[in-house]
This record gives sequence, C-alpha cells and structure tokens, in this order.
Amino acid sequence: MTEVTYLHGIPANEYRDRGKRVGAQPFLNYGQMTVGETRLALASEQAKILAAYYPEMKEFAVGAQELDNLLYKGLHQGIYLGLSAPAFVRRAVGQARGKTQPEGGGILQRRASVGNLIPFEDCDALMTATQDPWAQHEEYIYTENAQSLFCRERNGEIQILNQHLEKSAHHLLYEYVTNANTVPGIVATKHVLHRNAVSKVGQLFVFDRANLVLWLRNGVMRNNALNGAPPYQPEVTINALKPGAGVGEPITLAAITGIITAIIGAVSATVALLKALKAAKEQEIKTVAQGIGTPTFGPEQGDWKNWAGSSQPGATPEGEGGKDLESYLPLLLGGAAILMLK
Repeated sequence: MTEVTYLHGIPANEYRDRGKRVGAQPFLNYGQMTVGETRLALASEQAKILAAYYPEMKEFAVGAQELDNLLYKGLHQGIYLGLSAPAFVRRAVGQARGKTQPEGGGILQRRASVGNLIPFEDCDALMTATQDPWAQHEEYIYTENAQSLFCRERNGEIQILNQHLEKSAHHLLYEYVTNANTVPGIVATKHVLHRNAVSKVGQLFVFDRANLVLWLRNGVMRNNALNGAPPYQPEVTINALKPGAGVGEPITLAAITGIITAIIGAVSATVALLKALKAAKEQEIKTVAQGIGTPTFGPEQGDWKNWAGSSQPGATPEGEGGKDLESYLPLLLGGAAILMLK
C-alpha cells in the first residue's frame, strides 16, 4: 500500500510565517515565448510556490530548477531530461514539448531559449525609418507600421495580465469545479460564468486557455499563502467554503479566514483588470460573464448553504471521478511530489 504523509498540523501562526516565504509573482514575458515554454515557466513557478512554503519537500525545489534549466537551454532544441527528474517535471515537459506555437499571437524576435528575457520588446526599433530629404545632415523620420503597432498593443496586454491576473484568481475560483452535477445550482451557474470569463480572456489576449488556467491556479495558491492559508490548490480552496470546513485538519479556521480575505481582495483586482482594458474588450468579457467584478459573481460561503456533502478528506472533489481529496494537498505520495498542471 502506498504510504501518504500529510504536511498539516502546522500551527495557525506558522501559516503566516511560511506564507511570507512565498514571494510576489515574477514577471512573465510570454510575448517572447511559445505556448510550451509558457507552460513550463508556469509549472516551474508553481513548484517554487510549494518549495517556499514546504522547504522540507526537496522535490519541489529540485523540480523547479530542472524546469528552469530546460527553459534556458531551449525546450524545443531536442534537450531531454535525465531519469532522475521528478515525475511532475517529466509530465510538464511532456505536455509542453510539442507546443511550439507562439503565446500571445506572435513572437517578434524569436530566441533559442527564454534565458535573460527583456521585460518588453523595444517597439521603437520596429518602426519604419525613412531618410528625411529636407534635413541638412543624415536624419531619419520614424513612422509606425503593423509590427510596431502590434508590439505596443501586445506589450500593454502583457503588462495587464502580469499586474492583475493572479490577484483576480479567487474571483474565478469555480473554473475548477469540473462536475457541475454534484454542486448546488448557484455554484453550477457561477461555474459557467467563471469558465466563460476565462475563455474570453484567453481569446482576447490570444493566450492558450490551458496555460491561463494554470496561471490562475498559481494565483489561487500564491494568494492563499500570502493571506495566511497554506498554498491550497483551487479544488481544496473550494472545499474550504463548504459546511463543516474549519473543523480540525486539514482545513483550519485560520486557513478559511485567509481564503475569504483573498476572495474579497480578488474583487477589486478584477475590477482593475477590466478597467485596464479597452472599452470594447471590457464589454466582451462583461457580456459573457454578467456580474463580473461584483462580490456575488465570485465564490461565497453562502453558495454551499444547503449542501449535504463533505468538506473533509475522503470526499469526492467535483469532477475527479472519485479521486480522493488527498491528491490536491501538498503531500508525498510514494516519494513523488504532486503538482496540478491542469
């Protein structure tokens, strides 16, 4: 039988101490990356979040370093991992290797790897230079063209997602309800709206939906930790809203308080994201996700008021076909670290 070792039993005051180790979100310059490279970068960041919170689990730090090394050497250059790489690293690389299409709609200046990426493309360098016929000396007039205009718009989009997406993650928490038939009607309705919002953001930003879901997943985990809860995966975070949560381990009252704080903060973060968009794009999101940016659009404990299921380990999480809730907790399962890459 596989031995499962939980990493709970952490005192409430240590939640915050450990959460301080989880750093702020690093800048993700996906405009110079393929879909596969973006996926690997996001998987690495999830491992770093868990490594910071659970330093006793060495697999996370080792895995993050393996993923970073592969990104710097070139994911699509035919470089392969050794057999000693953690299982989640091999899984992430397997998902990413063949995804060579550009993230964000195009790569203006392709690089062999993503090491030492500049924050933004220099759009001025892409402008059309024409020699000024009236100048006394050799001077040039620079005018915008399709490439430079695309560059400026995409730089703006990259800035918006980096500033606001992770902070908004809890507002779209029901994206991670994967079986709407097992939840209250209000949760099922919000699940559709949250999925609509995620899909529309991906469409408007030309951003791979699976990568967007992974980025939001990291945001839920990071904001849980920064607000005094463990870096629970979204599925566990949903369970914290259900009746009975907070009675003992693994979801404590201190963790629930941190999660509620993150949910409240995500409302204003989502409003800021919407306001940063052009009016037409903002309206497109609001059309498919009515009420977005208001507290009642996001997850609420009241959504589960009359729910008769369980919030404790052993219950069936939505959509996992009986997969035990244990699988969503940071744990050691047969010596292999578990990350969620979907």
